Amino acid sequence: MFDASKNRVDFYIFSPDGDFGIDVFYTETMKYLQSNINIKMSKYRNFPLQLFLVAANLDFKQEDLDKYVASKIKPLSPTTKLVTLETLMTILRGKEVYPNPLK
Repeated sequence: MFDASKNRVDFYIFSPDGDFGIDVFYTETMKYLQSNINIKMSKYRNFPLQLFLVAANLDFKQEDLDKYVASKIKPLSPTTKLVTLETLMTILRGKEVYPNPLK
């Protein structure tokens, strides 16, 4: 939870590069993407860290999501990124991890 309303992200990641949240959602079309993003913008307006909104529809391309974000009248928070699963995996591979305490 990150505020008094019991809102939570799907994944809260602790990283030496800085903690961040991930919200994964699925929508059929770019038309319905707008509704999902508007709901999520309201839900996460007080999220204090980097947030990745992950569109899980494999038909979406990162370029399409970037065009959508650029065309929004009310932009996403500077700490929020709308990404595909593929882009998220690339980002995660570049993140530093804590050492395994069980080794």
